[in-house]
Amino acid sequence: MYQLITNWRAIWDQEFTPKDLQITQKAAFYVLIPPAVAMHELGHAVAVWFYGLEVVDWQFLGYMGWVMPSGSAGPLGDFFIALAGNVVSYLIGLAALLFPLRYPGHPARNVLMLELGRQSMFLVLIFYPLICLGFNGDFRRIYDFDATPIASSVTAAVHAFILVWGYRYWWKKKHQARAALLCSTLSLQFVELEKQAQQNPQDYLTCQQLGSLYMLVGNTALAREYLGRVVQAGAADAKCKLQYASLLAED
Repeated sequence: MYQLITNWRAIWDQEFTPKDLQITQKAAFYVLIPPAVAMHELGHAVAVWFYGLEVVDWQFLGYMGWVMPSGSAGPLGDFFIALAGNVVSYLIGLAALLFPLRYPGHPARNVLMLELGRQSMFLVLIFYPLICLGFNGDFRRIYDFDATPIASSVTAAVHAFILVWGYRYWWKKKHQARAALLCSTLSLQFVELEKQAQQNPQDYLTCQQLGSLYMLVGNTALAREYLGRVVQAGAADAKCKLQYASLLAED
């Protein structure tokens, strides 16, 4: 918090430095994750009230907490009470990823949102389920196949689908490279180039620069797409031809 406050103006100016990047990455965990955990616990509380029960005890400790209902809502009700907070965490993570990808802004904001999304997804989809193997947390109830065989099986299938398809295809193949650029010191330049390319797809200098940036972060598919436009239009210089040829050679 001290670093964030004392460097506030420098972080939000038009020069996003490696130091700014480091501070905002930390701020996502230390500043934004606790409110997300509070919303997780509120999700449990709302589910408790929905089933006509009362919250008789609750605790919030920044990075963990709990909500205790006044009784049981039955096997399926208890399942949904346990699931509710984790659905809230998942939706927070998904929204935090989608917003800067759809509406990129200042690199500091991009970092804060994307890091919140990435960390929330990791916590709710991987870390929390794993630590529930050792203590009686939400996922013990969610994956109690004896009490709720159908609901638990459907949830497990959706969970596995999100982990496999969501990470390997939606994130890694489609968005990871662009997110890396939006969170880098090249973010402002990258966003401006994207706008220029959308306004004028035949701006081949812009296409070449975008291709070079995607090549820099290892997304060969998008690098090949942008550089290929330039080559096919006959507007490529020697550097562009060499980059495009190296991509084809990799394939």
